[in-house]
Amino acid sequence: MDHDVKQAEARTPEAESMEVRKLQLTGGSSIAITLPKRWVKRAHLKAGDTVGCLVRQDGTLLVTPRPGAKRSAQRLELELGGESQEQLFRKLVGAYLNGYDLIQVRSKKPLSSAQRATVRNAVKRAIGLEVVDEGPQSITIQDFLDPTEFPLEKGLRRMASIAQLMHSDAINELSGPARAPGDPSMEDRDSEVDRLYWLINKQYHGLLRDARLAERMGMTPNQALNFLLVARLVERTADHAKRISDNVVELEGARLDPALVGKVRKLSEESLSVFKDAISAFFRKDIEVANDAIERARPIHEAKRALVHEAMDLKGPRAVALAYILESIERTASYGADVGEVSINHAIAAAAGE
Repeated sequence: MDHDVKQAEARTPEAESMEVRKLQLTGGSSIAITLPKRWVKRAHLKAGDTVGCLVRQDGTLLVTPRPGAKRSAQRLELELGGESQEQLFRKLVGAYLNGYDLIQVRSKKPLSSAQRATVRNAVKRAIGLEVVDEGPQSITIQDFLDPTEFPLEKGLRRMASIAQLMHSDAINELSGPARAPGDPSMEDRDSEVDRLYWLINKQYHGLLRDARLAERMGMTPNQALNFLLVARLVERTADHAKRISDNVVELEGARLDPALVGKVRKLSEESLSVFKDAISAFFRKDIEVANDAIERARPIHEAKRALVHEAMDLKGPRAVALAYILESIERTASYGADVGEVSINHAIAAAAGE
């Protein structure tokens, strides 16, 4: 293989499309470069206009047209057809995650009560959304949340706290009611975790679209991705806590061996400890604690299998319910180990300044 072929193989698609500019000395002391004509034309700039230059954490230079100009509101119109209420709900969530400021739901016919209820349910489930206008054939939703007012770290900490409490309460229900009257239900807390996860997801995509937002939030897209990955694992952990609670209901009236209940509790404590330590390692960027959490998750899988065999003595649906509880306990440890893996990547990237 000759030298030219090797050079061609080494060039990335990004390098192939990159316009190269030489630094030029102007005025005896200033260094200047020319801007690509197609970029200037697309940004509707002309001689004498100003541009913004932002030095990013990775050393690259971001050039933006019209620095300081307020971002124009992003508007989306959703024309309703024959979609189901579930499909409409998914469209609204997708519009929210993609950062639209104004979402108008329109129909050629008067909106049904079911369609209006679906829109209001989506507004209730998403942080920052409010209905600002409503007519016979349309509903307009606006996103009022400033992303910088709710940092990713704050959202993730809240998610993890709720998920941990959900798991503890669900296991405590094996010995009787764990929540006092008036306490949030498992469904309410699971919905709160979902709302926070959607917000983190939305903020991540916003950081990808707008580098200035990344600077305002003091976070690189790579760091934001790690927060999103951990948030997804926390959201799944909360789902399994609710599943534990649902299956505990199936065991009502069953005479469980106190020794077996004790083993289930012990396994739950070990699993939740792995999850808590992994979350702590992520925020502290502690590789040693993250590795320890990953190692401690492994024996939980074997212990769970042994308890499943004991659970079979219950027979019938109750044996299945207890097996599902044990499965969810194991999954909590597994998600904790996954958080540990992300924590290590997060810590190494931070040490490298990424």
